[in-house]
Amino acid sequence: MAKNPLRHSDSSVKKHELPDISLVKTLINSIQNPTHKLILNTCLKTGLKLTELTNLEKQDIKNNTLTTKNSTKIRTIQISDNLKKQLQTHCNLLKQKDKLFPVTEVAIRQLLARYSKSWQIKITTGTLRKLFITNSLKEKSTEDVQQESGLNRLDSKKFLSTDQLKKIKKQIKSRRDSILFSIQLETGFTLKDLLSLKAKDIEFTKDKIKQKMVSRQLSRTLECYLRDNNLSGHDWLFNSFGKPLSDRRVFQLFKKYGLAAGIEGFNPQILKNSHIAIEISRGKSIEILSKELAIKNLDKLHLYADFLKLTNKKFHKESKKSRGERNE
Repeated sequence: MAKNPLRHSDSSVKKHELPDISLVKTLINSIQNPTHKLILNTCLKTGLKLTELTNLEKQDIKNNTLTTKNSTKIRTIQISDNLKKQLQTHCNLLKQKDKLFPVTEVAIRQLLARYSKSWQIKITTGTLRKLFITNSLKEKSTEDVQQESGLNRLDSKKFLSTDQLKKIKKQIKSRRDSILFSIQLETGFTLKDLLSLKAKDIEFTKDKIKQKMVSRQLSRTLECYLRDNNLSGHDWLFNSFGKPLSDRRVFQLFKKYGLAAGIEGFNPQILKNSHIAIEISRGKSIEILSKELAIKNLDKLHLYADFLKLTNKKFHKESKKSRGERNE
């Protein structure tokens, strides 16, 4: 088992925090077993998912590309001359086997667990994939990284800038719909949680909705809204003829308001994503955000944060500029 050549030198790496890619490269290259080293280097240099890695075949290596199939999707990844030579040499030793790495997913997880214990740093195939994506974003366009990594959510169209959000807000004439928009933007509630809100869920004295802080301005607007519509106790906050507003109706309304502002495809999920983007840009930690929004998959939040940091500096500036507006 390879020992950590930099033992304790990076002991400050926190849970969920990505280790430095140069450190990970050093650790992997210290592995004595050539097959183990190649498996981990392939993960790090291609961003392959574990399933994709175990399904690779010798015929998937052509020139300086690696072709991987995931369900019905096929994507091509550019690889270096060095990795190509290593993979071809490995193929020549496989005899008649078609699989490039004839090992199971469980075996690779166990392998990484053993090395992680030795190195005193937790590294998984997910860690290697994230490192590949974040490092690629520094050198390649978002579109190229999406294509190579198979991501379908790493896209600025999945959230809006503060200027775009203001344009949409201006198109909303209904007080009910304006409040619905503002609550989701400030809290990040899912549409299900949003439409299940009742008058009793609002704490005006604390400026909270279901323990989630909102701006004082929104809290005062809600107070007036409840009073003018005679809503109290278990009355639905967003209703239509006494019944909760439907998901379908909200999608229709958001689409209409988005088009009126010249923005296609606007929907509640994009508004929720915009809340996440704003909070990350304001410096809120991934761990706190995941707890507040009950998001279990921290990988997606980390990638989202890196995407914002590396490709959307303008959004970050806009978000900082509007920070005070929320508390007015």
